[in-house]
Amino acid sequence: MRGEYLPSSEAEKHGYERVSKYPKSTKYGRQNPISERWNSEEQLVQWRKAWADAANRYLERYGHEERIDHRSHAERGLDEQPTIHEGVFARSLERQGVISDRCEINRQIKADNALLHELKAAVIAAMESALKKLEAQEAKYSAELDAALKEYSELKKQASEFDAGELMEARLSIRGKKERSAVTRVQDTYGEKYDSLMMFDSKRDVANLLHEEAETRSVRERLRQKQQTKTQRQRKPKHYEQER
Repeated sequence: MRGEYLPSSEAEKHGYERVSKYPKSTKYGRQNPISERWNSEEQLVQWRKAWADAANRYLERYGHEERIDHRSHAERGLDEQPTIHEGVFARSLERQGVISDRCEINRQIKADNALLHELKAAVIAAMESALKKLEAQEAKYSAELDAALKEYSELKKQASEFDAGELMEARLSIRGKKERSAVTRVQDTYGEKYDSLMMFDSKRDVANLLHEEAETRSVRERLRQKQQTKTQRQRKPKHYEQER
């Protein structure tokens, strides 16, 4: 299509807008939108990703395990410090026996990263060892708890012939003493780290394991019924008892 010159008045009638000969100034100088996109950070990231993808395809094709990642260490979630670009001049100095500042910085960065790897490995090994000990202790305590619950169930069956109210009073009396002893031992063991709320939760968990709440309600209901029966007998007339 051939361009056609139109006067300003005629261009306005058709709704045309004159293109500015002086685009808005940017940090890269006076640019048009195309060159502005060309120099943008977003375009740079796209180029780097495309280059990494192409390089990785050829690395895989020729049997190499190495891969290239265009993302920064921070974006990849790495704690390592990235090295800096050394350049041809710096490497040339190193080959001549002259220490280059850039190469020296990279050597220090690599040493720091190696130390970081060792520390992370030591921390992970310590955590895994501690986790194994905790798992062993958990298995031990779980077995002891199962044995204790089984013994408690058997004793409970043996005590079924006793008076429920008297048995409950005896249990509460013994348990209070045992709980105070346990609290004292835990306080001596943990010292300032002792948590009274955690101890309260532990007591509640024990009560739930033993189903004490339901049992207490059952005992109280039986005592209430027993008391009602006794009261009714006391209120009956004497002649009624004689007739019987």
